[in-house]
Parts: sequence; C-alpha cells; structure tokens
Amino acid sequence: MFKTTSLLSIFFFSLSTFSYRCAALSYLFLFISFFKHLNFKLKIKPQDFIIFLSVIFLVIFCSLLQDIYWLYFIKFFGMIFFVAFLYVMYTNKIISMKDIEFYCKGLIAINLMFFLIQLIVFQVFGHYIDFDNFVREQEARSLYSSKALDGFILSIRATGLYSEPSFYSMSVFCPTLILMLIKKKIDKYIILGLLSCVISLSIASLIIVALSLLIVFFGIKKANTIKIFVVICTLALLPYASDFYTKRVTDNSDYDAVSSRLLILKEFQERDRLNDVIGSGFFWDESQPIGKLGLKGYNTRDSSFYPYIYFSGGVLGVFVLLYFMMRIGFRNKDIIYGVAIALLFKFNIMSSFFWLFVIFCKMVIDNRKAINKGK
Repeated sequence: MFKTTSLLSIFFFSLSTFSYRCAALSYLFLFISFFKHLNFKLKIKPQDFIIFLSVIFLVIFCSLLQDIYWLYFIKFFGMIFFVAFLYVMYTNKIISMKDIEFYCKGLIAINLMFFLIQLIVFQVFGHYIDFDNFVREQEARSLYSSKALDGFILSIRATGLYSEPSFYSMSVFCPTLILMLIKKKIDKYIILGLLSCVISLSIASLIIVALSLLIVFFGIKKANTIKIFVVICTLALLPYASDFYTKRVTDNSDYDAVSSRLLILKEFQERDRLNDVIGSGFFWDESQPIGKLGLKGYNTRDSSFYPYIYFSGGVLGVFVLLYFMMRIGFRNKDIIYGVAIALLFKFNIMSSFFWLFVIFCKMVIDNRKAINKGK
C-alpha cells in the first residue's frame, strides 16, 4: 500500500508541470503515504535546510528586478516543498534506496505504457490518442507530426502523456539514468527506457541517449553480451536517426530549429550588465514577451538548461550550478557526467522532473557516502 501510494504521488508530481490537478493529486497521495510519519521525531540536518533555503533565496533574488508571475512563484514553492519533504523522508530512513529504485521503474513503466499505446494505435489505425490534453486543464497542441517522417518507418513522434517528444524523453531518461547510477548494471527497464527515448525521435533525446552509452560501456562492469547488443542496435538505428536528423535540423523540414535556438544568444548580446550578473528572472509570464527581444518561453528553454540558467540567473546562476556540480565530488564521475548530459534537455525550474531528478541524484550520492563510510 505504502509503495503504491507513494509512487502515485511521485508520478502525479512528475505531471504537475502542466497540470494543477496532478499537483493536487500528488500532495493528496503524499499525505496518504506519509501522514503517520508526520511527527516531531523527524530530523532535518541543518546543512540540508541551509541548502534548500539558499536555492529559494537565489531564485527570488534573481527575480526581484523583473516582473513576477505569482502563479509560477507559488508553483515553485510547491515543487521545492515536495522534493524537500521526500528528501527528509529519505534521510529519516522512511524511504530507502530500494524505494527510489521502485519509483524509477514505476515511472518508466507507466510512461512507457501510454507511449506504446499511442504509437501502436496510430501505426495500426492512424488515430492519435491525445493523452496530453487529458492531463492538462487547458488544451495544448501536441507536436507529434513531422515532415521529416515522410518515407520513415514510424508515422509519428509519439509523445505519451506529454505534448512533445522531448518532454516524454526527459520524463523517462531521468529515472532510467538514476537506475543506471544505482544498480551499475543493465536491466530490462534501462533498455526499454533508453530505447523508447530513441523511438520518440526527439533530437535532444537522440544526442543525450548516445552520450549516455558511455556510462553503459565504462560505468557498468561485465554485461558484455548486453554491450554487444547495444552496439548492434546502435549501428542498425544510426542510418535512420541520421536521416531524420538531417531532414529535421539541417533541411528545416518543420521549422528553422537552429535559428529559433540561437535567438537566446542574441538576447545575451542585447541585455545590460545587471542582467548578465543576476539574470532576467525565473518567474516571467510566458504569455507575454520575455527579455529585451520579446522572446517566447520556449526560446529560453529549447537550447538546454545551460543557456536557460544564464538567461534567468545570470553569472550568479551559472556559478551556483558549477558549485553544486563540484559538490557531487570527483569520486562520483558517473553522476557528474550523467547530470551534465541530462541538463541538455529543456529543463527549467518550473519543471517537476528537474527537481525529481536533482533530489534522486542527491539521494544516490548520500547512499554512496554511507556505503563508503561503512567499509
């Protein structure tokens, strides 16, 4: 019962980026799962409390001189509270690394189920099941079609419970990566997770999965048969992936993807030094023009988390990101590398999966420290 309700809480939280209903359900299941543990015996480490407060302070400080969309401001606090609560449950040994492993497998399995249903139904019947608009309160256009798919094996870029293949990919890749870091071996969930990210045909996902294969080959011992299988699959899929990439990115089959992502670099050239130092804020209303050039919300995110954090938090934000990357420790090179490539996704601080990924990584690091101390 506990594992099921806590998994449902985390699953609905992962969807809360796009749905306030899912946010409410995530807190409901969080309360059902942990209410018996809500007593004064819970211990909170001072250094962890300071870190969470520092993150909140930084985000607010970088946003003070900009327009604040208060709904996003409240949503941010809700996300921080959720992951902080999960972390407290972990440090108090109410949830364990086995539970984190169970949550990751559950997130992969649930997302994969909707992804496959959507893909198979379209391939067989030509009907697109728009799961995304079942999740959202406000209707959104699902970006499943592409001219780059003309003559391709697949007829759509399946999106699962989301509006874009890239959102599906980050929701599956992150728990897949966490499993790889926990287990340091390949299992069916990892294979299915990586494979479905490739089949989603998100350009970012194709690059990130390719980079993650270095963890498979150098971070995972033995499993030679699986490594050979991965090489064969990679070589088999390479011509198709290369052709799709050429049509979509180089030939601009759907839109000028490169120019759209370069707009944020022009923004950096136009804005003043103060914005370079503390950024342009984190809580802007995406229905309004953003920054000096009047960017759209997606212009600030689509180029990955790295330009986004510089746009929103400036040099200060980049410095804090580098600081936390260094705190991971050089003993955890696989985690540093995994985080570095995962941040190539279009994450932002209003993305629930970003915070889940961060807190799961923190738990993996803590677990390794505990194991090393016990030796």
